[in-house]
Amino acid sequence: TLCRAAGRLYTVINAQYTGRAAEPTGLACLCGKTQGQPEAQAYREQQLVKLKNTAWALHPARRRMGWMP
Repeated sequence: TLCRAAGRLYTVINAQYTGRAAEPTGLACLCGKTQGQPEAQAYREQQLVKLKNTAWALHPARRRMGWMP
């Protein structure tokens, strides 16, 4: 479920025990079950900016540490 606070969108976890083991996909971890919610597109755009910023910062750091050619 999405909620807005201080101009930002956040996900609220609605968990229910099913008794079955499940492993969410990377997209599910990033965006949750926001499909069809009124502000889902805005939330995905917000998350994309975060991903790009993280990737931009990781590349030089990995190069400095010798993780990447």
